[in-house]
Amino acid sequence: MKRRLILSLFYMGLIATIVSMLATVFVYQSTMSTEIKENLANELRLLKIGYEKLPQSENLKDFSAENFRITLIDPSGKVIFKSDADAEKMENHLDRPEIIAALETGKGSDTRISSTLGAEV
Repeated sequence: MKRRLILSLFYMGLIATIVSMLATVFVYQSTMSTEIKENLANELRLLKIGYEKLPQSENLKDFSAENFRITLIDPSGKVIFKSDADAEKMENHLDRPEIIAALETGKGSDTRISSTLGAEV
């Protein structure tokens, strides 16, 4: 009887620990996702201000970095500039959810596996 009680308490503790860990991961991921989106929006505002002062779009390369990619797309979906790939070889982006939303509302975002990087972006 004592052994059964100890095992029951052990399993209850184990289940509580697993549930707590899952809840913590979910909350952390959600919080980090929100923070990343806010930081990106701030960086894009700064980039927009800088871009408006540039004499030509080729100078956008100066803004990009290894962990900060830039893609400039015209209203028809044609890639004008891509910091980490050849813009001429890029497919039209007009059918992407973030582009559709941006054209409709002024801003858009999406998370997917990038065909250029082969990783989630």
